[in-house]
Amino acid sequence: MRTERARALNAFGAALVCAFGIACASDVRAQQQSGSTPSSYTDFSRYILSGNQVVPQQSVAPVANLSSTVTQIGQANTASATLNGTWKNSTNLPVISASKWDRVVLQEQSFSPLPTTITVNGATITTRGNPANFNTGVQAIVNALHTNDAAASKPDAKVTLYETQPLASYSYLSFNPAAPIFGSSAGITGGNNNQPYVGDPDPVRRMAGDLHNAYNTAAANANALGHSSVNVALAGDAWITAMNASIAVMNPYLLGALSGPQIDLWDSNALDACCTTPIGYHPSLYGAYLNALVLFESITGVDARTLGDETNSNNPLYLTSAAYSLGISPTIAAELENIAAQTVTAGGPVPEPATLVLLLTGLGMLGFIARRRAA
Repeated sequence: MRTERARALNAFGAALVCAFGIACASDVRAQQQSGSTPSSYTDFSRYILSGNQVVPQQSVAPVANLSSTVTQIGQANTASATLNGTWKNSTNLPVISASKWDRVVLQEQSFSPLPTTITVNGATITTRGNPANFNTGVQAIVNALHTNDAAASKPDAKVTLYETQPLASYSYLSFNPAAPIFGSSAGITGGNNNQPYVGDPDPVRRMAGDLHNAYNTAAANANALGHSSVNVALAGDAWITAMNASIAVMNPYLLGALSGPQIDLWDSNALDACCTTPIGYHPSLYGAYLNALVLFESITGVDARTLGDETNSNNPLYLTSAAYSLGISPTIAAELENIAAQTVTAGGPVPEPATLVLLLTGLGMLGFIARRRAA
């Protein structure tokens, strides 16, 4: 059933949405107990795969009594500040590089893939980016997977790099008393610049573009090793597509920004932002749902728009859907499914409608000129 499959991948995707680098794996063959490194942002469950249906493990008979057509999906999570730290960790690396995995999902710390410096209004700004470490971490994990898979005489596990979302708190200042930016991951604290894109004419899109380039470069470098097939789940790009389509707000700090019809993909509840991360940093339920849809399609190859149980309130299965459980309306769920599918198909953010019209018009003019010259 499509709904149960969506619920499983949504839980998986939502658990990945965090500010710290994590490496996760999912096994669709071996019967393995799921596990996770305890942390505040991981919550994995076991699921059973039977044909095209995924159901919670606890709702079916013990694995030993299941037929041969049912395979347990094991999930494991390892947490470290960065992927570079993951492969250097003698506890984490054996978990994530084990030969039992068929698919490994890697997410880097939100700012680590960024360029070390950027230019904003003619000034050179130092970010917290370390793209060299990012690439080293990805390649080291891919090499470790290859070594263990070869020793077990199995094909290399496929790897998905999970592109994180741009950060509003890295892009804007707030003069809205109802939407303060505070915390140790806000402003310029401890020598760290947590607002490097502030002042850029288009800061959120620019940060998303830098993340896009970094993740795709890392995937290309890892694929050049000739081991695992590495792709990118363009979750951050999907956020820009949603903003370009006027579905999601781009600057959550503006007065009245959250009182209109647009959804907020960031968690902008000031009461939730304590001590470390400010609002405009982590995803809201909408952001986590969109991320999960992109991750789902990137891993399975199934068009997110086919998850109709998520968007049809007349379907009896709707009451068990992820959208319903998260309080996301069928209309918004359908819009986010469409955004995810469009982004995956386009291989990046889908432009604003007006920009797209201008682009198509320009291409048409170029074609017309070419035909005139040929004539």
